[in-house]
Amino acid sequence: MLIADLIRSRRTIGAFLDEPIAPEMIIDWLNAAVWTPNHHMTEPWRFIILVGEATSQYADIRRHMAIEKSKSNDAQERQQAGDGTYAKFAAIPAYLIVVQKLAPDEETRDEDFAACAALIQNFMLLAWGDGVGTAWKTFKNDPRLRALFELKDDEKVVGIVHIGYPAENPVSRRSSLEARVIIKR
Repeated sequence: MLIADLIRSRRTIGAFLDEPIAPEMIIDWLNAAVWTPNHHMTEPWRFIILVGEATSQYADIRRHMAIEKSKSNDAQERQQAGDGTYAKFAAIPAYLIVVQKLAPDEETRDEDFAACAALIQNFMLLAWGDGVGTAWKTFKNDPRLRALFELKDDEKVVGIVHIGYPAENPVSRRSSLEARVIIKR
């Protein structure tokens, strides 16, 4: 498939089939994805792959976070919200956590963040090219998650990528590009 076709056809997948994703596949995609633009070749990233029991550990932490975040005064409703959250996160076959080492200066931190973001896009396109779906999610900076991921004080999570074979093929549209481009000559 041409790169333009991969870019246009890739979608954020919200539901996955109950089929495992081999960590070796994730590592293969990462081996290509790291060839992203990276100013000063800082290679500011490291990766955590969650599969199997580790996904259950992640889902359990998310369950507790959902219970604590619930606005309901009813204990049963809070527990149901937590159990629903657990089921949602435990059903995801694999996770890739992209961690950025924070440089001492702001400019390098910004450049490194952009490199990590480009790496995630590369990774998602590579997975999509092999028929595997992804969803790029934001990290909730919770101490339990920081402990699970063994994050250091000088690190931040750029993204948590959900990975699995798609159970859906969502449709997406983009607005007209012409309204957002200015050409100056």
